[in-house]
Amino acid sequence: MSARWGRGRPGKPEDVAQREAVHGRALAWGRTEQANAVIATATGLVIAGEPDQVLPWHLIDHAAWEPPDLAVRFRDAQGVAGSARITLAEHGELPPVIRQRVTRSVVASRRVLLVGDAGAVLAARRDHAGTISWTVVFDAGLDPRDPHLQQAARDALAEFRRSLGV
Repeated sequence: MSARWGRGRPGKPEDVAQREAVHGRALAWGRTEQANAVIATATGLVIAGEPDQVLPWHLIDHAAWEPPDLAVRFRDAQGVAGSARITLAEHGELPPVIRQRVTRSVVASRRVLLVGDAGAVLAARRDHAGTISWTVVFDAGLDPRDPHLQQAARDALAEFRRSLGV
């Protein structure tokens, strides 16, 4: 059976098509060196596995593409930071779609200094349902559990929100 995806494009791989039933329509996909699918959907980045890892766009703080590696920094639903480095054997349109989707989730952002030249990025992010959440991503080397930094970040975030009229 020879399926087609768009004009002149080869068919969607079966494992990608099967995951669409669970995660939504695939916008782009690639494949790791281990032949696992990595899929961009409307709601997030899906890294195939047992179970699949799903990273909603609004929880991805940074994604960098340096062929053949895709580096992703993210937070889980509780705000706990994580990272993944994925070596892609095939990437297709996956890197530009990831960039576009992560960028599209950012409503507003501002970098603030908290201690000397170190600080954080404050951002308003929109999830796939349109709900806005506010995030603080501290620079490397700063301890996000430090109560003084937390207070400085809360103050900076409050000022940022006031400046936006929120």
